[in-house]
Amino acid sequence: MDDGGNEYILNIDGTILSYLDVTIVGITSRSFDGQSADDDIRHIVITPASGTPTFTLGGSSLVLSGDLTINGGELDTGTKDLTVAGDVTGAGTLTGNASAI
Repeated sequence: MDDGGNEYILNIDGTILSYLDVTIVGITSRSFDGQSADDDIRHIVITPASGTPTFTLGGSSLVLSGDLTINGGELDTGTKDLTVAGDVTGAGTLTGNASAI
């Protein structure tokens, strides 16, 4: 998923009927709001094509029913909570600030 220059690289508004696995390859620091109405995002993989962008949680807190993999760049929770039912792995950076993780 590449943002094409938009403010949000991912912005889910509504219901996901099944499970959604997301791979983010953008190279520009952006926000993302990946919280669906029914918490059906399973895995998120952050693998920037180049550089070390920072992706910041915007909108709502994020709940993943599977794994979070940060292969490069940074995921910054800002003030949002992050819940990952599976594993958190990768060579990238997870910045939790004062958020509940």
